[in-house]
Amino acid sequence: MKMIALTGAGSPLGRCCVEVLLERTDCALLLLHSPRADRDHLPAHSRVKNFVLDLEQPLDAAVRESLGSVDRLFHFAWLRGPDAVSVSARNRGILARLLEALAGPERLFLISSVAGTPHTKSAYGRGKYEALQLCEERGARAALVGLVTEPDPVRGPYRLLRQVARRLPFAFRIRGPVPPVFPVQRAIFAEAMLRLALDPNPPARAGVFEAPIDFNRFMTSVEAHFPRRRLTLRCSARTLLGLADAGRRLRIVPAKLCDQVLTFFYKDSEFLLGPSVVPYAAAASDLDPRRA
Repeated sequence: MKMIALTGAGSPLGRCCVEVLLERTDCALLLLHSPRADRDHLPAHSRVKNFVLDLEQPLDAAVRESLGSVDRLFHFAWLRGPDAVSVSARNRGILARLLEALAGPERLFLISSVAGTPHTKSAYGRGKYEALQLCEERGARAALVGLVTEPDPVRGPYRLLRQVARRLPFAFRIRGPVPPVFPVQRAIFAEAMLRLALDPNPPARAGVFEAPIDFNRFMTSVEAHFPRRRLTLRCSARTLLGLADAGRRLRIVPAKLCDQVLTFFYKDSEFLLGPSVVPYAAAASDLDPRRA
């Protein structure tokens, strides 16, 4: 029986991964939870072992022993904060600590983002790319995940876009070159994670996203869920990126908001669609989940 470990197991994507692995495989699961997790609602299952710990602290002997026997570790956990340099260093420290506990670095999959690319504009994307580089140096792997869409998201950027479409009588559109969005349906994300868990020879960089769609078409599809009369407001992506960058540097706009704009309105398509990223957001029909 394979053993799959997850950090950040209580996050929305972590829970999605846990659900599909429990439902469609016989894998044993080792789940690492933040100290902020609700201990009364940790997954209770005969194939699940839960640990609550601070990943910034040295791993105790029991956790190290358990991690040493896992076949795959999906690293969802990610620290955030206003000091981009410090946060990136702390995240890379966690990654290095996990790698030291595993039987081999190839067993770790960093759950990264399509924002984590060489020419990213955001602090979040820069931190993800630096972690991606560390994975490459150490022989670990990464999954670059797109914007996960679902009918009723509980949080995250897609939920924010739906709230904008629901509450505001505006249709926000990009004038000039339109940046792409790299979406992935929640069900397809789950299928991709299932494949990555069971694939005996997964790629070093897996692209967990569907075909890109330009922002204007994407927003039209979001607004279709909330029909109403809308006033169209247009702005260039270059202007938005410039304003967000200036707002961040001058500290006249909340840093988190600026970083969200920089993350969302810049995507390095040449990198994401290049040969180094293997498309992986396909159905798992070619695999027998029970072979785990």
